Amino acid sequence: MHHPPQRHFLDNHTPPRNQPNIRNPAERKKQMSASQYNPVPQYTPDPAQYPGSQPLETSSKSFIVAWVLSYLLGMLGIDRFYLGKIGTGILKLITLGGMGLWALIDLIMLLAGKTRDYQGLPLQGYQEHKKMAIIVTIIVFAILLVVSIVQSR
Repeated sequence: MHHPPQRHFLDNHTPPRNQPNIRNPAERKKQMSASQYNPVPQYTPDPAQYPGSQPLETSSKSFIVAWVLSYLLGMLGIDRFYLGKIGTGILKLITLGGMGLWALIDLIMLLAGKTRDYQGLPLQGYQEHKKMAIIVTIIVFAILLVVSIVQSR
């Protein structure tokens, strides 16, 4: 019994005149301009994946201002109000910074560069001032710890 050769469903398809032959990728590439032919999807890397790189857009909110507000008035949620996060600012105010825990976590997140403004943009000046802010925060915490230990005796 003789079977006719199998035919591909595209064998009977003829592309429109303005489109290249889609069955042969090499021919397709020749016929199409560089802007039309793109076998690989475009990928834009996330700047956060590369340490030291700056995102294209930063917030108008300052890292230094947010850090000082978080350090001094974090229990009252003033840092959240400054960043435009009104809802969580009110919650932080009502709970007194989650009894201090929320305020401490916010300060750590801010120093780690994970805090964003209400639009999700990274804070302005973080890369330039992060080392100074971390050092000052550690020194002040250490001084407060020593003073509290001395006063408790």
